[in-house]
Amino acid sequence: MSQAPPVSDPFRLDLVSEGATGRLYTFRDPAAEADDLTQFLDREDGTVCSPDERHQCHEDLDHKICPAPRCRRYEFRVRLLESLNVGVNGGGFLDHHFARKDRYPFPVGAIKAGRYRLYGVHYGPDLFIAGDGGLKLVPKIKDDPALLARFGRVTEAARRLDEAIRQHCGSHQALPRDTNGVRYLPDPLLSFD
Repeated sequence: MSQAPPVSDPFRLDLVSEGATGRLYTFRDPAAEADDLTQFLDREDGTVCSPDERHQCHEDLDHKICPAPRCRRYEFRVRLLESLNVGVNGGGFLDHHFARKDRYPFPVGAIKAGRYRLYGVHYGPDLFIAGDGGLKLVPKIKDDPALLARFGRVTEAARRLDEAIRQHCGSHQALPRDTNGVRYLPDPLLSFD
């Protein structure tokens, strides 16, 4: 597994999917073989909790240990992918798919599915830019160095993107829209040196 590059490195935004209700982009390091979303999904594909992780992974939202004897990471991954699909094709990237927004600096958000967090830039129901994330097994991100590094990279990219949007369009609400009314990122906002 490769280490995330420093936040000052160049990046670009790749369109992953577009539909009737939303657009999904992802960050990409130009030197990397795959974009951030693909790296996240590949890293977690088929992963099963170790016996030590299982206790933490399987806590339900009410903090009781679930009775499932099997690892639920696959289920969490499927739920996360369903949230992305709904965002693009079936109703938008709505707030109930995200961890509480007051925990993150605008416009950073985290799509949550069980203990999974996929950090990215959330500009309302029609636009999400997926970054990276992972299984959150600690109460605070700062207690997991790998997750903190991924979150920090997304936060810095979000800051740079938000600044570029303000310079180019005035605000994220003023981004251009397609014939369905779904916002998109014009070419000048797809590459950052």
